[in-house]
Amino acid sequence: MKECCITINENELYYYLEKKKIKNINIRIKTDGKIFLSCPLKIKIEQAEKFLIQKYSWIIKHQKMIKEYFKDSEDKDFKEGSKKYFLGKLYKLKIIPSKNNNIKINDENINLYIKEKYIQNQNYVEKYYEKCLKEISYKLYNKLVIKYQNQMIKYVKNIPQIEIKKLKTRWGSCNPMMNKVTFNLSLIKTPIELIEYVVVHELAHFQYQDHSKKFYILVERYIPNWKIRRKLLNSKYNIVIWLNININERRVIYMNYCENLRKYVGHNPILTAGTILVVFNEKNEILMQLRSDYKQWGFPGGGLELGETLENTAKRELEEETGLILDSLKLIDLVSGEETYREYPNGDKLYDITAIYEITAYHGNLKINDDESLDFKWFSLDNEPTNMPDFMRNYWKRIEKYYKS
Repeated sequence: MKECCITINENELYYYLEKKKIKNINIRIKTDGKIFLSCPLKIKIEQAEKFLIQKYSWIIKHQKMIKEYFKDSEDKDFKEGSKKYFLGKLYKLKIIPSKNNNIKINDENINLYIKEKYIQNQNYVEKYYEKCLKEISYKLYNKLVIKYQNQMIKYVKNIPQIEIKKLKTRWGSCNPMMNKVTFNLSLIKTPIELIEYVVVHELAHFQYQDHSKKFYILVERYIPNWKIRRKLLNSKYNIVIWLNININERRVIYMNYCENLRKYVGHNPILTAGTILVVFNEKNEILMQLRSDYKQWGFPGGGLELGETLENTAKRELEEETGLILDSLKLIDLVSGEETYREYPNGDKLYDITAIYEITAYHGNLKINDDESLDFKWFSLDNEPTNMPDFMRNYWKRIEKYYKS
């Protein structure tokens, strides 16, 4: 991969060029605005730059969109003036030479006192800062765990041991057998009400080790607005504090696109595209998902993101929703029109152009892998789930007709 530069409309555009064994030119814009161009091995640089010229307006537009979306993000470096979150508020990091290490937080700044001989060592500064966060976190989480364990003593008999770690994809985890709860080091950067939700969520796992309906009923008993808190935690704070550093920029753009579109049309119907996945097991049964949004059975699947192929949507949704890894798939139907109409619990309405895929080749372990699923169950074609929304029932009828004919 090499860094290149091209002048377009008297503006210099820097990009990173990488040649691969691929058929088409692909362009990606990272969360820092950097442009990455992947090209077939035999393509000439003049052809690659022609592609960039054609896409110049699109590039500038989406660089601005990404910059706006991530404007309140925490900085990943540890230097004077870096932005850092603490309990939901964005602070500036001030690094102050001192005889002894210390930390003090005021209304605007996180003052980090560092021994003079380490003041230029970002790695040392980062490790000391994380040590401070861990100590502060432990004291706070201990209070909250004791508070809610007292309220939930019927389900959590003993005060669990607390562990704080760097976690890549979770805010917390629970091990009832070891009487231990683990929290993400970055959780201390979110507001206290979101931390409370995670504490209750993990304590509820002492009673239910899944994300079943009963589990969320228990969580709701202690955090009535848990859905609002969870949404804020997994949308805004998952991005601004870089819990998932390898964020899919295409998804960010798609989220922004949908949000902006709904600003104009409200809950009125829009047109989308997506996939339905007909996953078979060795007994020739079909996998159905009990969805958390409308509490009814449906097929795994989901919406097409901007710039994504339907095949990639199927692969991504299968892994995100079920934990299964796709090996191969087969398109069996393409559906549009009135039968795809749906209305979500929040009032949003849409019509969909839906690709239905048969999936028999996959690997991995079936598990509830995101917050969209409450449960999974296998159904035979002769045992249609009774609790399905109308649009899912329409898909079932099409699938049933396809296989029985």
